[in-house]
Amino acid sequence: MSQRLDRSKPLWEIWVVEGLEEGRWAMLAKTHHAMVDGVAGTDLLAVIMDLSPDTARPGVSAWTPRPSPSGARCWPTRR
Repeated sequence: MSQRLDRSKPLWEIWVVEGLEEGRWAMLAKTHHAMVDGVAGTDLLAVIMDLSPDTARPGVSAWTPRPSPSGARCWPTRR
């Protein structure tokens, strides 16, 4: 884990570790902290580790932007 990620490649790695006892294997994931926060990382791993081949995709939520601020709400400019 102390080896730095190559910045010329995506800022994540997944390693497969084979040859464990009883024919087991493991998957080791490493992600740069700039990519995900704790909750997003947990959500990402939940998707990657899902065993179901028919996972439902979440719907797109509607988004409406806030109105632009009026002149009275703008910060004064400094000179």
